[in-house]
Amino acid sequence: MTAGTLQGVAGSTDLIKVEVVKAILGRGVGIGQGAVSGRARVASRPQAIAQFTQGEILVVPSTNADCVDMMRRAAGIITEEESLTSHAAIIGLRLGVPVIVGFKGATQKIRDGAIVTIDAQKGLIYSGALSPVSKG
Repeated sequence: MTAGTLQGVAGSTDLIKVEVVKAILGRGVGIGQGAVSGRARVASRPQAIAQFTQGEILVVPSTNADCVDMMRRAAGIITEEESLTSHAAIIGLRLGVPVIVGFKGATQKIRDGAIVTIDAQKGLIYSGALSPVSKG
């Protein structure tokens, strides 16, 4: 946060700039590139997810061959399983989908339907969506 006044300008008032920092929900090991935001689809087993919409974030303890269709449509994947050679890590990397593995308690800490952001380069999961960046 920064604050100040415009010196030498008659009638000026104090100025303040506040930057909002999203809460970190957790961390794991990131696989892939970039950061993505989406609605979390959380389940204790992937087969329990009735509908999975393009662009959602898949949050499960682990993945298997039955999950590949959902993984193709996912903006990102978060698993509790901690392995760089896990199914989620390998398939996510192949599909170009950012993955976070090893986030213990992810299915309890992330609410189904919540908007989250995953940053694969930092291995962090944030609440809320990415802020748009204006180019000028």
